[in-house]
Amino acid sequence: MRPDPGQGRLVLKRVVVAGKQEWGGQQTPQGGQGRDAGAGVRLFTRTARGARLTIDGQAFLPHARDLLQAAERAAASVRPGHRALRVDVINPRIAPACLLRDFHRAHPEIELDVVTHLLDVDAAIAAVRSGVIDASFRAVTVTAQQLPGGVLAARALDDPLQLLTGPAHKLASSAAKRRQPRHLTGSPT
Repeated sequence: MRPDPGQGRLVLKRVVVAGKQEWGGQQTPQGGQGRDAGAGVRLFTRTARGARLTIDGQAFLPHARDLLQAAERAAASVRPGHRALRVDVINPRIAPACLLRDFHRAHPEIELDVVTHLLDVDAAIAAVRSGVIDASFRAVTVTAQQLPGGVLAARALDDPLQLLTGPAHKLASSAAKRRQPRHLTGSPT
């Protein structure tokens, strides 16, 4: 039988409250027997002044705090107007992701959530338009007029590309080395 998630949160709260009391807080636990429904161990004992953590409760308390903080961060991450700036990059190791890391180091007060799950440009455009993400770094092959209403594209990074070939490949010749990318359009590889 699975414990009720609400009861688990109440037990976590009791342990945190008991921990606060142990270290000088003023709150008292809210009912219950001091047992965690899932673990079946006593986490705190009642005293005349409120509650005192058991050894198991002391071991459990840091984890309970981490869980409560994670739950608060999870709720804040989707709260409208309060969530981090959500930016999509194709891969965390490419230049735009490096730029985002540099930006975050320069502006640590701006919360940044970098996501890398949108591989298709159409999916990224749809996610920007719907507000699922705030921005996406990627090559856009359509003109600004072809983008859906409310979605804008701006040049953010010009990164030189290197073509690597084996010595026997036709593009390895000295004449091919002087070609511009526009001359390679339609070339079989």
